[in-house]
Amino acid sequence: MARLPHPLTPGPPLCYASVGTRCRLSAHRWALVAASRLIGGHSLPPLAAEATTTVNDSTSDAAASVTGMPRALPQPCLLCGAHEGVRRTGRWHCAVCDWRVGDAPDPDLPPPRVDVVYYLRWRERIKIGTSRQPRQRLAAILHEELLAFEPGDRSLEQQRHREFADLREGGEWFRADPRLTDHIVALRGGIRPWDAYARWVADAYRR
Repeated sequence: MARLPHPLTPGPPLCYASVGTRCRLSAHRWALVAASRLIGGHSLPPLAAEATTTVNDSTSDAAASVTGMPRALPQPCLLCGAHEGVRRTGRWHCAVCDWRVGDAPDPDLPPPRVDVVYYLRWRERIKIGTSRQPRQRLAAILHEELLAFEPGDRSLEQQRHREFADLREGGEWFRADPRLTDHIVALRGGIRPWDAYARWVADAYRR
């Protein structure tokens, strides 16, 4: 089977502003609780490719604003740890999760719940499961590759199990048939699974 073509690391606090209902002016204690409350208390690895330069001249800012091309952020994204951003309407946004630089979630509110259905590959089989804490769940499952996420809970997982029932090889494991792999490619849409998850978490905080 051909291999199909990450991640949420809390960064230092930047500044604090109001966004939606889940954000408000907050103290620096956010930095202390971010790792444990944002994604289940796990410190996660950085993105595979990280920019190391900083944007500190008006020419670069203006170019990024006009072209919408990703540029290095002044500091890593508070939510996902990404180092690249785009400038829109005079504000920096993370290029991965679209979190607005300078905003911080309210540490007094619980982190949002983001359920996902995951697709894992082990040799020529694919596992379809679900979790609201995918980082912890996937760490406990022997697999070779995370193929995709899609937003959804147990009901969607069961729907996928019925959809691919003829490929089931036992439990939640399914044969890596082209019909299933085509479904996974469509789900990914060219976006890395952990990048997609970061965007969903950011969207949930903004609600």
